[in-house]
Amino acid sequence: MNLRTIFIYLAFTLLFLSACKPMSEESGSTKTSREGRAALGTAEDFSIELIKSLDEASLKQSWLLQNQTANRLWADLNRPVKREKADFVVWQTWYTREDLQRIFRRAYQQLGKEGRAERKALSEDLIAQSMAYHDTEQFAEEGWDGASFDRWLSRYVGKENAIPGLNKVLMNREALVVILKNYAAINTCLRNLEGAKPCHELSLAFPKGAAFLKTAWRRGQIDGDFKVPYYQTDDLLAQLSGSEWRSHDSGIPLSTNAYRMETPSHQVFHLVGIHLNTRLDTQWLYSSVWAENNSYRACTSMDFHGLANPLAKGWEKSVADAEAQLGHSWCSSPYLEGGEQNHKTNCVGCHQHAGSAWTEESFTTALTENLSALTQDAKVHSRSDQVWSLLNGPEPLSSIIYQEIDYFDVYDL
Repeated sequence: MNLRTIFIYLAFTLLFLSACKPMSEESGSTKTSREGRAALGTAEDFSIELIKSLDEASLKQSWLLQNQTANRLWADLNRPVKREKADFVVWQTWYTREDLQRIFRRAYQQLGKEGRAERKALSEDLIAQSMAYHDTEQFAEEGWDGASFDRWLSRYVGKENAIPGLNKVLMNREALVVILKNYAAINTCLRNLEGAKPCHELSLAFPKGAAFLKTAWRRGQIDGDFKVPYYQTDDLLAQLSGSEWRSHDSGIPLSTNAYRMETPSHQVFHLVGIHLNTRLDTQWLYSSVWAENNSYRACTSMDFHGLANPLAKGWEKSVADAEAQLGHSWCSSPYLEGGEQNHKTNCVGCHQHAGSAWTEESFTTALTENLSALTQDAKVHSRSDQVWSLLNGPEPLSSIIYQEIDYFDVYDL
């Protein structure tokens, strides 16, 4: 059963990613190109009925409901999407860093010189027009070379899932629109930085249903030279007894069992972990799925206090034992939360510091000396709305805004 179908499998058979310090990832540099978007078209999204059904108050009270809901979200994200040139699943069509850059460039350009000088707001109509142009309309213009595109596409014949590229961060339409609407505030915030101070005045209002995905890929090889490490999590207490995640085995995921990508240059990558942040009414629901031998494991969290039932059996019992020992909720992926003590975190604790003055050194210190700072309610939440990839990391989404504005400022002069 491949990863596309395993998510749907989880939704019906299991009752059950993030921010602190991820392991280094061999994920290549393939990104969603303009040609890739031509094949993908407009991004699909969660079903409206599913998002409307999310009840934050009920979710806060039930570990079981959180995991059942996450499974429904994963199943929905893996619905098949048929396009003229290729088939995908919903999450593959989501927008990437490169898409954000192209859409913002188009919208910002339409403001004109005076509008750009004033940092005029992007209206909903302008954003919608820019997204439509980026997703479909530009590919109907005379300047678009259909023959060249077909030659590009022919390189992917027989390759698995390679057209969207190896993107570490993806977002749906609702999330992307919020970033575009707040471009001026993001830009001002970044330019007013003093030393390591954060963009603490930045406040973004993500609507219910806005979502981000983070992926972890491991390089493989067609002849099987590269093995993927596996981390046994049936007994979480055994894992927590060590200082960090410990692999118990390694193997080569079969194409029938794992979601993999083969690039035109014959490189193979396995999707070993994927993390979803979904906005509810006032909070986020966090869920991670990761590879474990030839099966997949999932965890979910949205608050600081553990809710798993110690009288339950199986996976919930293992989580409950871990939460009882740790004294807080638990959710951590071995492929996304690496490094010392990071296997003892819970997603929400790390995300609360997104956009704050925390540096990599701060997290390293907290993970080893003050874990509660990354797992308990700090009462000093970032106003960036807990979106880690917006302002943090080597390629924050906000840097696109900064760079494009710099370009047009020089161009306009």
